[in-house]
Amino acid sequence: MAAKNSITHSRLTELICFDPATGIFTWKENRGGMRFAGKPSGHKKTNGYIEITVGGWRYLAHRLGWFFVHGSWPVNDIDHINGDRSDNRIVNLRDVLPTDNLQNSTSSSSKNSTGIRGVTRFRHKFRAEIQVRNKRYDLGVFDTLESAASAYLHAKITLTDLVEVRL
Repeated sequence: MAAKNSITHSRLTELICFDPATGIFTWKENRGGMRFAGKPSGHKKTNGYIEITVGGWRYLAHRLGWFFVHGSWPVNDIDHINGDRSDNRIVNLRDVLPTDNLQNSTSSSSKNSTGIRGVTRFRHKFRAEIQVRNKRYDLGVFDTLESAASAYLHAKITLTDLVEVRL
């Protein structure tokens, strides 16, 4: 059985057009007797990602876009910088380690009663901590939720190279 990423770059560019400025894929030719030429490729999945079937394999559009532009498959995870899983503009994509990709998460753990990422209750106060590249940083204990959230946000900006930082 062939590997999933076995489609060649030249075959991909024969079948599909990709506009890096918009992140939209379109078919170059008709398929299976149907008029597909010029129509958008793929569909939006329930999780927000765009999926495209090429050569019998399903590909996530952000990975396919990376391959289309760079000529090689991404080494790690592809991060959508602005957090929009359907925004596949090449300026919105970056090849990052999985731990860096987790920094873009907008939700806190279901076990976190504060609702603020990186901030937990500690006795009658609030503890802030962050983990970056498998290293945990204790940011301290604060009297208010707002001050703990502020410390987390400051650490996130300082310790990561994210273009857009979200709580």
